[in-house]
Amino acid sequence: MSTVGTMSSASILGLFGSLGSAVGGGIAGLLVAVFAIAGILAYVLAIRYLVDIMEMKGYAMEKRWVFYLIGFFASPVVLGLIACAIPDNSK
Repeated sequence: MSTVGTMSSASILGLFGSLGSAVGGGIAGLLVAVFAIAGILAYVLAIRYLVDIMEMKGYAMEKRWVFYLIGFFASPVVLGLIACAIPDNSK
């Protein structure tokens, strides 16, 4: 019974172990995986926030997918520059 318990806990840590194997696996690998997931989440939320800013500026949101495409493949910085450059049509 203890072998099964050990194997299940090892498989849970092994799920993220490949991501953090360069830093030793185990707890360090888990921390690397958590920070990687947090970074990806911040990247996606930044893109969403900038697209919402463009919507508040009055830009037609039928082509919203184009901005998400630019944000994912260029960067949120490029999308931020575009958001600053488009005129304010909300009036």
